[in-house]
Amino acid sequence: MRELRIKVYGTTRELIEELIKEWGDLSMGERSKEVAHILANPKSHDYEVQAAVLVMLKKHGSLYVGGSLMKYEGSFKFFERITGQKYDPNSPLVKRLVGDAAT
Repeated sequence: MRELRIKVYGTTRELIEELIKEWGDLSMGERSKEVAHILANPKSHDYEVQAAVLVMLKKHGSLYVGGSLMKYEGSFKFFERITGQKYDPNSPLVKRLVGDAAT
C-alpha cells in the first residue's frame, strides 16, 4: 500500500510540475484564462487546482492577477476548490486554519 501511495504521489507531482511549466510559459492573459477555467470547472482535478495556485504565486505573488481572475478576488474560490467546502468564517475548518496560521 505504501508503494502505491508513493507511486501516486510521484505521478501527481509530475503532473503538477508539467502544468506549472506549461502555464508559466503563457502570457499573463492566457495564464489567467487557463486558471479561471480550472476554477470555474467543477470537474477539474485536484492536481490542476494545486498547479494553478502554485503557478499564480510563483509568477505573480498573488492568486487573483489578470482580467479573467479579477472577478474571483475576495471570493475564496481557490480555498473552496481545494477544500471542497464553501467558505464560511465560522466553519470549524476555517477557524482551525486561521488559528494555525496565527501561531
